[in-house]
Amino acid sequence: MAIDWWMISATIIGPILAVQAQKWVERSRADVQRKQSLFNTLMATRAARMSPDHVRALNMIDLTFYGLKSFGGRFRSFKNDGVLKAWKEYIDHLNQGVDGLSEAAMFRMFEERDKLFYAMLERMADALGYSFDRVLLKKHGYNPSGYGVAEGEQEMVRQKLIALLSGDTNLKMEITNIPVVNPPNQQPVN
Repeated sequence: MAIDWWMISATIIGPILAVQAQKWVERSRADVQRKQSLFNTLMATRAARMSPDHVRALNMIDLTFYGLKSFGGRFRSFKNDGVLKAWKEYIDHLNQGVDGLSEAAMFRMFEERDKLFYAMLERMADALGYSFDRVLLKKHGYNPSGYGVAEGEQEMVRQKLIALLSGDTNLKMEITNIPVVNPPNQQPVN
């Protein structure tokens, strides 16, 4: 009689546990895919940090590496914790202003910013099972110099257009030739 109850319980509970296990596997796989996609974006844009995709990816790190929901709470691995710690340090540094800094101080600030960014990328790589070192991450990105020139030109045009439209500057015009139109019944002017 007791064995019958065990068989009935196993028949009912077994499929429920199997479905729950499948859901957990799917959530885990989706979590890894989100992290991988975010890391791919940051790697692809590491030499173009002003790109909208790069900024969007940075703003998704805290959500993506927050951890999996499990048994009513959140589970976050030690490696994911390391990613979030590195991200917080980097974001804190990004949010510092540069107003009033000397050129030398700004140079040191941007060096520190690079160091923090590549430390964060290195932690992400480690959390995803890659073995990249900081030198590889830093030196193997490609950003054609033409991109920098084009961005600089676009910024210059934008600034000049803002100055023109706000009335801070005038549009220079030079008249080189005024066409003379003869009124009807008049002799042409020589």
